[in-house]
Amino acid sequence: MSHFAVADEGRNGYTERQFERFSRVLRALEAKGINIGMRHICNSSGTLLYPRMHMDAVRVGKILYGFCPKTVESPVELKCSFKIRSEITSIRMASIGESFGYGLRYVCRDDDLIAVVPIGYADGYSRMYMGKSCALVRGRRVPVVGSICCDQIFLKVTDVPDAAVGDEVVLAGRQDDEEILAEELGGYLGTSACEAFNMFRGRIPRLYNIDKEL
Repeated sequence: MSHFAVADEGRNGYTERQFERFSRVLRALEAKGINIGMRHICNSSGTLLYPRMHMDAVRVGKILYGFCPKTVESPVELKCSFKIRSEITSIRMASIGESFGYGLRYVCRDDDLIAVVPIGYADGYSRMYMGKSCALVRGRRVPVVGSICCDQIFLKVTDVPDAAVGDEVVLAGRQDDEEILAEELGGYLGTSACEAFNMFRGRIPRLYNIDKEL
């Protein structure tokens, strides 16, 4: 096995040369009677861009989760296969001028309806999302406000007045007709969708649904 170094950057001569070198090594080994077993080199981008290089198998990663590489000329339609979700545990009205959270970094400019959600940077929801990210509540985008704590975040749900304790909160993935893409989260962090997605680990339970909508 090997792995493409720059297939994520689109069609390029280096990937072509890398495949040819890999193929030469395989032929040389086979000529010596060495059975190398299953041959594979394509990652997600290589799988979509270079069908002739599929060999015996492909090792896709990001496209399993619904991330289509942006360098693919004719993007395939992929469906997001995961959802990062939590729920509202508390809601209260915060008065104009009131602050909350570490550093009192958010000051209410109006009377704001604030929801508390039990997920934080210890779960992979980075503090670098502060002031940038949104969540989904009842199919609507709502801003994450204030400091992101170890175990909690705050949502301004003023525009969702019927929000209630127990409502599902989606941090990444789809809810009704709205969706927060992992690419969006990666953009807030200045990194890739894959890294942003893989930050969610450890304490978050995994639930696997077969033949069911997320």
